[in-house]
Amino acid sequence: MILIGTALFLVGTTFVPEGQSSMESKSILLKTTPIKPTFVILSADNNSGIIDIYKEGPNYVVSHYLYNDTDADLAIQIAMKNLSNGGDIFVHNGTYTLNETIILGGGMHFHGQGNNTVLDFSNIGHKNAIVMGNGSSLTDIKISGSINPLPKEFTQKIYTGNNTRIDNIVVSNLGYGIELEYSNNVTLSNIRCEDVRSKQDWAACIHTGQNTLNVSINGFTLIDSDRGIEMDAGAKNVTAQNGYEKNIKNYDNTGHEAFSLDVHSHDREGGDDNITYKNVYLENSFAPTTKDAGKLFLIQDLPRNVLYQNITLVNPISPWQVDGVNVTIRDSRIINSTHNIFEMHTKSRNILIERVEAGILHKGQSFVANFVKDINITNVKVANSKIIVSADNPDEQVFHFTSVDNLILENNTVVKNGVVSNAAVPEFPRLDWIVFVIALSCVPMTRLLFKQTCRKL
Repeated sequence: MILIGTALFLVGTTFVPEGQSSMESKSILLKTTPIKPTFVILSADNNSGIIDIYKEGPNYVVSHYLYNDTDADLAIQIAMKNLSNGGDIFVHNGTYTLNETIILGGGMHFHGQGNNTVLDFSNIGHKNAIVMGNGSSLTDIKISGSINPLPKEFTQKIYTGNNTRIDNIVVSNLGYGIELEYSNNVTLSNIRCEDVRSKQDWAACIHTGQNTLNVSINGFTLIDSDRGIEMDAGAKNVTAQNGYEKNIKNYDNTGHEAFSLDVHSHDREGGDDNITYKNVYLENSFAPTTKDAGKLFLIQDLPRNVLYQNITLVNPISPWQVDGVNVTIRDSRIINSTHNIFEMHTKSRNILIERVEAGILHKGQSFVANFVKDINITNVKVANSKIIVSADNPDEQVFHFTSVDNLILENNTVVKNGVVSNAAVPEFPRLDWIVFVIALSCVPMTRLLFKQTCRKL
C-alpha cells in the first residue's frame, strides 16, 4: 500500500526510484528541513504493499519519501512502479493536476478520501484519463477536467478492465465518462457524473459496448450531460438500478440522439441481451430507448430480454422508444410529456407494457403508437395501465396501431376530468388499423392485406 500524506517521521531506509542506483537517488535521512534532495526518507518499511501519496507544500510525498521538484504525474508513477505486484495506493485530500493518463496496473487499488481528493485532468487533451488493469479498483475520488472548449468526441475516458470496480466517485467536466467496452465482471456503485460533454454530443456518463459482460451498476446520479447510460454493440447481462438523471440532452445542437436509459445496436453488431433498469427517476431528459439503430433491422440485431421496472419520467423531451424482442415495461410513471408516451418500431415482438400510469395526454398524443413505416410487429400486450387525458382531447384516442399482429389490450383505464370515460368508440373508414380504448373497451378494425387480432381478456 502506498500513502500520500502529511506527517513526517524519521527512519533510515533507502528508497530507490526505478532506473537509479542508491547513489544516483541522492537519498537523505531527514533530520530537520530537507535541502533540495531528489527525495527524502520520511518513514519506515516500503514492502507492505501500501503506499500513501500526499502534497507537502509544492512537492509530493510518496510513501515514506518526499520528492522535491516533481509533479502529480511522477508521484503517481513512482507509487505504481513500487507496487508491481498490486497493492493499495492512498491519495490524501488535495488537487492533483495531471497531464498524462493514469495506467492503473492489475491488482492495484486506488483510494482517495472523498470529493476533496481531486484528480484534475484539465490539461489531458485527447488522451484517456484512466486505464484500469484487471482486478483493480477506484474509490472515493473526484475525477475532473474542463469542457471549455468542448473536448473531442470519445476522449478523456475512464476505461475499466476485467474484474474491476469503481465506488463512490465523481466524474465532472470531462469529454467522456466510464467506458466498459471489452470488460467482464465489473461493479459500479455510487457514481455521480456531471457536465460530461463533447463536440459531437456523444459523451456518455456510462457506456457498455462490444464484449461487455456481467455488469452491476447500483446507485448513480447523472446530470447535465450529453448521455446517461448507453448500452450498445451486444452488451450482455447488465443491471443498472437505484439512479437519478436530470437534464440529459443534446447540448451542442448536433442533432445526435441523447440517451438516458438506453439499449441499442447497429447493423450486424448483434443485439444486447439480458438488460435491466430498475428504480430510476428521470427529469427533463430524453426518454429511455430500446431499439435497432441500424438500417437493416435484422432480428439478430434487436435488443433482447430487456426489463424496465419502476421508472419515473418527469417532463421527458422525447417518446419512449420500444424496439426489441421480449421487452417489458412495468410499474412506471410518465408525467407531463408533450410526446407520444411509447412508440414501437419495426420487427418488435413480445412487448409487455403493464401497470404504467401516464398523463396528462393532450390532443394528438397517444399512449402507445406505431406508424406505417414500422412493420412486422407482433405479440404486444398492454395491460392494467392508467391513462389520464386532458379536457382538450375530445376523441380520447390513446392507442394508434398500424399493422400489429396478436395485440392484447387488457384492463386499461382512461380518465378524463377525474372520471372514467366509457364513451362509444367511432369507427373510421381508413386502411390503417386504429384501436381506441375508452375505459375497458377494445374495438379492432382490420387493415387490408394484414391479419390482425385484438383481444380483451
